[in-house]
Amino acid sequence: MKNFIIPIVLWFMFVGYAQADELVHKFKSPSFSGIGTSSHYLTIENQEKTRRDAIKDDIEAALLAAQRAEENTTLAKFMRNLESRIFAQLSKQLVEQLFSGEGSTFGSFMIDGNMITYEQTICNPASMACTKERMSSL
Repeated sequence: MKNFIIPIVLWFMFVGYAQADELVHKFKSPSFSGIGTSSHYLTIENQEKTRRDAIKDDIEAALLAAQRAEENTTLAKFMRNLESRIFAQLSKQLVEQLFSGEGSTFGSFMIDGNMITYEQTICNPASMACTKERMSSL
């Protein structure tokens, strides 16, 4: 009986100290509660913008990589080399005709739709004129 009385006495002693508060439900999401909603929306917007920027940067990087790969093909290198040699040869021939005593004293040639005429005189060893002519097809 002694074992039964002690818990009952202790229970009555602590009943007066038991306090309770009402249960209140609060949403944790700012979209539902309204507390901190603006910062929540800004966070979402920043995440979306960061993702859009990352996708855009990935697309640009892929396009640049494709362009570099296209420029480094064997055919592209050959065409650049050939073009460089043709322009060097054209430049060499032009300088020989203009400034050597054995070349012609006048002439003209066409480069990219531009007609270039030259003439050597006694006063001015080399004078040139450049005119743009329209190419007409029949």
